[in-house]
Formats: sequence, C-alpha cells, structure tokens
Amino acid sequence: MTFRVVCPNCKTPSIISDSREVSKDVDGTFVKDLYCHCKNPDCCASFVTSVSFTRYLNPPRQTSIQIAAQYLNSLPTEERQQALELVQP
Repeated sequence: MTFRVVCPNCKTPSIISDSREVSKDVDGTFVKDLYCHCKNPDCCASFVTSVSFTRYLNPPRQTSIQIAAQYLNSLPTEERQQALELVQP
C-alpha cells in the first residue's frame, strides 16, 4: 500500500522527508506529523500534515480470537458446547 500526500497549495504530489510520532506517550493513540515538500518546481512549498489511526475495519487476529473466547465464556454451558460443536470438524 502506498501513502500519498498532496500539496495543500497546488495539489501536486509531495515527498515525505521526515516524520515524528506525536502521541508516543499516550497509550492507545497513534498520531504522526509528516514533514513534506512539494515536487512542483513552481510551488516548492514545505508543510507538515498529520496522520492518525481512527479504527479497525477488521480487528487483528489475536483480538478476534479474544473476542470469540470472551463471548463463548459468557454463554451458558449447554449453548457453549453447541457453539464449539459447530466449529469443530
């Protein structure tokens, strides 16, 4: 996957020359400042833009397994056994 940044002035593709993590001391957040330079020789703007994590579309596998385990553990014994029989070959 490619991450592209365009110049806010002329909308030309830009080069990310550096980045700094803004939220490294805050648990559960991800924010980075991206230091960019416009590739358009008539513009040459330098600017900083931010990127942040918003949400998962599909949680990581370990998280999915943990969610399933919590759900199964919350079921009454008989329903839990029926659910386990559905997933076992």
